[in-house]
Order: sequence, then C-alpha cells, then structure tokens
Amino acid sequence: MTTPQESLRKLTLATAKTALATAKIDPDVGIAVQKVDDVETTEGLYERWVALIPSRGHGQPFVGAHRHFIGLEYYCGLQGRGLMHRGFKHGDSIVREPSQVIQPGDELVIEEGQIHCLENTGQAPFVLAYACPPPHMQEDREVVPQWPPELYAAAA
Repeated sequence: MTTPQESLRKLTLATAKTALATAKIDPDVGIAVQKVDDVETTEGLYERWVALIPSRGHGQPFVGAHRHFIGLEYYCGLQGRGLMHRGFKHGDSIVREPSQVIQPGDELVIEEGQIHCLENTGQAPFVLAYACPPPHMQEDREVVPQWPPELYAAAA
C-alpha cells in the first residue's frame, strides 16, 4: 500500500492539466480545483486533487487561508513557483511559521489545525497536486479571512 505522498508523486503535469480543463473555482479559497481520484493509502482513504493558482494580473494569485482538523494534507508542486504561508491560531492571534518555497518536485505536509495559504510567486500559473482525507474539501475546512494580511494589501 502507498503513502499519500507516494500517491502524489505518480500524478503528472499532463494529468493535472487534463483534470484542470474541467475545474471550477472553489468559492471558499478563490482558485480552480479539481478532484482527480480516490486512493487507499497507509493513512486510510485519501482524495487526490489538483489546483491552479494564477499569476498576478490573471486572477487571485493565492489560495485563501484556511485550516483543517482531520488528518494531514500533502502537497507536491507540478509547475511554476509558490510560497506556502503557515501558522497556528493561539487565542485571538495567529503565530506565523516560516514560509516555504514550493516548485516542481517539492513536497510539504500541512499538520492538523495548521493555517495555510499558498501564493503564486512566479510569472506562470502555479499548478500543484494535493492529497487529503475526504472531509477536507467538504465539512472540515475553516476559512481564515484576510490572512496573511500582506497578500490582501497587495491585491487591493
């Protein structure tokens, strides 16, 4: 049986582009996403998704910040370049963690409860694959408005 990360490594840019041809904008986070399939992993059932984050001037260049409480979320860069902003909520404030660059072949993991927001920092569309437990894309998502604030200031 494969891990969620190993299952992502099997997705190609061609597969992602085919799936994204029928993608819809996710109103909670503002970018195009499309489910690829379900895969049984060492961590149970996971869904594999692809996303496209446009470059500046061609749509919202970032994923609206949010967090999940059930299971880990795995990411793998397929095209372009981005920056993952992360933090944890402590009381009424958010404690930021160092942001991480993600580009083709790079992988990262989002922990349960970790606020995350991906930003396209390149000139081309940023395409990535991610794997998550089924509740992530339905009921297990808490949107964190206007975070990080510098992304919203730049978009204004």
